[in-house]
Amino acid sequence: MRDPAYDRFTLLGMAYDTGFNSQSTFHRAFKEVTGKTPAEYKKELPFYNLTYRSGAAALISTRKLNRINMFKNYLKMAWRNMLYNKGYSALNITGLAAGMAVALLIGLWVYNEYSYDRFLPGYQQLYQVRRNFVNNGEILNFTSSSLKLADVLRRDIPEIENVAESDWMGSHGLMVGNKKFYISGGQTASDFLEMFQYPLLEGNASLVLKDPYSIVLTESTARTLFGNENPINKTVRFDNKNDLKVTGILKDLPANSTFRFNFLVPFTYYEQTSEGVKGQRAAGFDENAYQIFVRAQARPAVHHLLHETIDSTVDLRRETLVR
Repeated sequence: MRDPAYDRFTLLGMAYDTGFNSQSTFHRAFKEVTGKTPAEYKKELPFYNLTYRSGAAALISTRKLNRINMFKNYLKMAWRNMLYNKGYSALNITGLAAGMAVALLIGLWVYNEYSYDRFLPGYQQLYQVRRNFVNNGEILNFTSSSLKLADVLRRDIPEIENVAESDWMGSHGLMVGNKKFYISGGQTASDFLEMFQYPLLEGNASLVLKDPYSIVLTESTARTLFGNENPINKTVRFDNKNDLKVTGILKDLPANSTFRFNFLVPFTYYEQTSEGVKGQRAAGFDENAYQIFVRAQARPAVHHLLHETIDSTVDLRRETLVR
């Protein structure tokens, strides 16, 4: 800067270019670094002009005025502004932190909801059958369906590969020896574990629910009932009525599973031990007391085709029953 060829560059000009927004702030910072005011420093540089010229050159990178120093200056200015406006700064920081926290929580919640049942192979093909009911011109939608409808879907809809009817998966008494527990589980069709392919540690998904007097336990339930013993082919007293043979062990269901059962019993057992259930299968479409799940064929547009086919098929069966 002692060279007259660089006389167009001024300290104040470079100060504005590096982020200082007032002459007094620059003077104070300049004295902290050099121990002199710009005027005193000017006396040591005979060719230096302290005035700011509008035609000053653009940003110049030098060893002394580097990016780290610029960043430090920005931080100092921001810190001073925060201290000067404590209330306003606290309000802004609190609002920003709250907004970021809420956005993060919403994002985590959406991710968790979206992940439900996606660990199951072929989850895109799985559906729960819902029923529309027209009441005074208003369409009501229910998850409850009839066993008659399950039979129609299984027999007459070629686009459906599997059908599984189920109860509502409540608590039942399981007893082994003198140990008795009330545990939540379900009574479902033999195709259930072929459709919902939860990992089986013991047993075959296509066979474990074939025998009406069988039961499939989750890993933690088996440990609760049998300890460290191998539970396969051992018996469990079910609701203090019948002994069921353990034919399979399921890995515990993950937290993002829609179903939360701890054991499964074949739906055929439910029918054989309950005259009411057996009668409802022989009755009409109005005995809506069960859940129905289906696995459709893996091909495009099958969802809309299923919707239309099921509607027309059920309407036809209703007319036949009325006659």
